[in-house]
Amino acid sequence: ALSLALAAIGTVLQAGNAADLIFDETALNQVPNGTQVFYSHRVLRPANADTSRVQNGSIRMVLHQNNKDGRTVSISLSSPDTHRNITNLPTVGGNPLVMVFLESTTRAMAEIAGGSPFYIRNRLREALTRETVSKSQTATIMAQKTAVTQRTVHPFLTDPNAARMGPFANLVLTFSYGEGVPFGLYSLSATAMHPDGDLAYQERILFQSVEPQDD
Repeated sequence: ALSLALAAIGTVLQAGNAADLIFDETALNQVPNGTQVFYSHRVLRPANADTSRVQNGSIRMVLHQNNKDGRTVSISLSSPDTHRNITNLPTVGGNPLVMVFLESTTRAMAEIAGGSPFYIRNRLREALTRETVSKSQTATIMAQKTAVTQRTVHPFLTDPNAARMGPFANLVLTFSYGEGVPFGLYSLSATAMHPDGDLAYQERILFQSVEPQDD
């Protein structure tokens, strides 16, 4: 079982950005082919959004060896009423699940707040390269205390078009990586708040378990 209790043990001010974690391929290089990694997946769109819904589901990632494409990842996203498979995602450049997450955030923002998904997508990716504060934490994952590195990004705070983005102008992206977690990725979250403090949108992906090669 996964303990969700995190104990903050300090904040480290250092040169670095979220891309340092996201595009680090070493975590995937250490995972055997066929390994299955499971995450919980929650998407919350409150009642005041035009596309209101709460969706709880799961994500399954499997690492493969493809003779033509090298190492690839397949991702299955499931919820009570939907199922989606994404196959042959390349591992070159880091964890493909992060790209799926960023694309989900892009689509949600374009649907709820309006605007060009191309513009949003480009601004999100640019924001990953900005210097951030790195927070060190510990997490109990599969009964083991694990060091977790968290980086938080505010992509649109200084964007010239922020006034047209509604609650997504203060969008916060958080990326957490654990030393003992397969693929390195512990959690991802995207949160947008209305000025009055009400939640406008939230998506969260959280590591749950790992299983050996899928026979």
